[in-house]
Amino acid sequence: MRSRFALTETPDRLAAAFGATASSTIGWKPSYKFGPARKIIIVRDQSSDSSEARSRELMTASWGFTPVWNSGEVPPTIRVGMERLAQNGLFRDSFVQRRALVPMLGYYDWQLGPDGIERSYFVRSEDTVMAALAIYNVREDQGRRRTSVALVTRDTGATGDDRVPSILAAPDWNEWLDPAPVADPAELLGRVSEQSSLFAATLVQHRVADSINSPYSRDAANLITPLRRRA
Repeated sequence: MRSRFALTETPDRLAAAFGATASSTIGWKPSYKFGPARKIIIVRDQSSDSSEARSRELMTASWGFTPVWNSGEVPPTIRVGMERLAQNGLFRDSFVQRRALVPMLGYYDWQLGPDGIERSYFVRSEDTVMAALAIYNVREDQGRRRTSVALVTRDTGATGDDRVPSILAAPDWNEWLDPAPVADPAELLGRVSEQSSLFAATLVQHRVADSINSPYSRDAANLITPLRRRA
């Protein structure tokens, strides 16, 4: 699964892009190499129900979904397949009540070439920022409220485990963020699955250096710079 992404916008610019009226992002920093366990930004609707005036909030969360009851016996989940949300008890409650978006400039992809060698790509939209589907959880840990999140992925069908983030266009954000409990999970999942597949067809990608694979690579713009073709 694609487990690295970049986000370089400031919280103020993200708030404007997502129409957020509140922000709790102290200590967060932009990065070209967000990965599991990092503190990332999520967007949620903080209205008590869908009948109120909608109010979005930016907040930070640890990338790695942790159940309320977990005390270390279950490893954090960084991704969950869209088809599992309504069926798996570990995620069902968050899917019904705690849906979010994860802003990103783009995500890294790895593809096998005809020579069998895996190469790195950066996938993004034409917009400044795009929004990936996510579910989140909030639990008490040693007297502190800790928020954790998992990306919702879809299967491209290209390989046995070809999972990619599910991205939605801006006009479709409201339905996913609606704070009202989901009345018909299958209907919502069918709709967002189709919407994310359609939006995926508009994404563009370019080859980047494989240094993103190194834990020692510098967190800098060169990670997403298009790799020049050899003459």
